[in-house]
Amino acid sequence: MEAAVLQGGSRRPFFDWVKERAHLFRGVAEGTMLRDESTHFMDVGQYVERADCTARLLDSKYHVLLPNFENVGGAMDYYQWGALLRSLSAFRAYHKIYRDRITAGRVAELIILNPQMPRSLRSCYDRLSETLEELCGTMAPDASA
Repeated sequence: MEAAVLQGGSRRPFFDWVKERAHLFRGVAEGTMLRDESTHFMDVGQYVERADCTARLLDSKYHVLLPNFENVGGAMDYYQWGALLRSLSAFRAYHKIYRDRITAGRVAELIILNPQMPRSLRSCYDRLSETLEELCGTMAPDASA
């Protein structure tokens, strides 16, 4: 990418380029890597990072985006919850599950507790636990030796 794009031009092409490269890397890794400890460690990193980003976005919604308690439940709050859902690729999932107005409680339920939502903290925890169990099993000493 050209430095001029990052200094004053549109940043969107750069972010699209980064996102495309990340998808390419993940696709190549999924399609070509041997399913052993290395893929388990890569998955562990993915789930930890995903949970961390979800938690940080949720935290920023309360402490940065809406610093005044008076604005809770207002129009700004509603649009910020929608933006949070979009940033987690969860906007469509929210409307599929709840089919109603965006509320803070339902957003929190979706991105914290729903095991079907890939970026929820619960889903990350469950998949991380499974991966660590697999990793421990693959690294255990061979009993037949």
